[in-house]
Amino acid sequence: MTVRKPGRSQADLFDAAPRPAPAQELRIAPRGAAPLGKEQQTFNRLVRKVEILREKLAEWAAFEPQHHRRVGEDLMPVLKQLGAARRETILTLGRILEGKAAGGRPGKVEQRNLVHHLLELARAQLEDDPQDEQIIALHDQYADIGFAEDQELDRELARGMAEQMFGVELEEHELGGSVEEAMAAAAAKARQAAEAEAEAARARRAAGSKARTRATDKAAASEQAAKEASQSVREVFRKLASALHPDRAGDEVERARRHELMQRVNHAYDEGDLLTLLTLQLETEQIDAAHLARVSTARLGHYNKVLREQVRELEQELGGITGHFARLTGQSPAVVTPAAVQQSLNREIVELKRDIKALKAHHVMLQEPAQRKRWLQQYARDLREEERLDGLLDAFLDAPDAFVDMDFDPFRGPRSAPKRGRKRRR
Repeated sequence: MTVRKPGRSQADLFDAAPRPAPAQELRIAPRGAAPLGKEQQTFNRLVRKVEILREKLAEWAAFEPQHHRRVGEDLMPVLKQLGAARRETILTLGRILEGKAAGGRPGKVEQRNLVHHLLELARAQLEDDPQDEQIIALHDQYADIGFAEDQELDRELARGMAEQMFGVELEEHELGGSVEEAMAAAAAKARQAAEAEAEAARARRAAGSKARTRATDKAAASEQAAKEASQSVREVFRKLASALHPDRAGDEVERARRHELMQRVNHAYDEGDLLTLLTLQLETEQIDAAHLARVSTARLGHYNKVLREQVRELEQELGGITGHFARLTGQSPAVVTPAAVQQSLNREIVELKRDIKALKAHHVMLQEPAQRKRWLQQYARDLREEERLDGLLDAFLDAPDAFVDMDFDPFRGPRSAPKRGRKRRR
């Protein structure tokens, strides 16, 4: 279902001055002291729900082209600059390792750390541009595993994780290019399998005569309800079409206006959009709030069935949009807003520009031997600390119970118990 623009209303059928016709005018108001019935309350709630969903969809529809434009004009150039700065740094590291930069060929320890740094930058670069042959060649020159083999290993790892988590087997074409894509494919396949099993179970339950009778009765009742709901929508359409048909126009101006209104009527009917049809009846003064209050409970039940389907379709459409943007911001689809997406994009651009500035300064520093030496010493210390913390984490994951009774600092590891009887040195 596409996002529909809010229609315009007129004071009467052919008034030249349009005015808005909000769906709130379709709300059923209590008559006297008697409270609204259940179907009337449901009708009001569904009308409001459709309006809220339409407002949100209209907001996203207006935001999406602006966002795509900003991504193209503001984000992509910055990403390109970051890639260029990172690529130049990788090539400079290659020249340093070959002894073609100031300071000559580095020593073995420095070479090892420079290679580690080159590879981490090269892998990041190849995630963005996996076809860069020069960077692939540099990566493969220093890596234990070539880039192509590394990619294949990642795909197999993603396959194993996804298949183990969801209990399905993935075909080669279903893997995608990342762990996330493999997980999504496995989840979809597991969901399809579960639905198929549920359908098979329903079929088995329906094999008995009683179950078959109940299923038949339920299907017949559902079919009859759908038929009656469709008939209710058709009656609203016929009333509008009868009143607005262009052939009943007295002049060309009136004919053009009727034609425009009939286009809206036809589109709403094709979409099964009961709310718009009722709103058009309101615009053309075929009905008013008092008329809705007199509608029978059975007819309102038919209206509510159609409105529930509209709500479901609108929620699906909105979920597809918000799900995409929620992944960009890390928020839940239920709470993400265009403003949040805009703020996230702004932060990303600021952070990327900061990264570019830092990377360019880092590139200049690497070309000065004394500064490079000092940085490599700190880089080596950072690597050792990272390896130590990784070792502690692995040890904890292997035997978590061993750490329960231990005085354990997660950053330094187990502390030694203080020795008793030792005098404090004054």
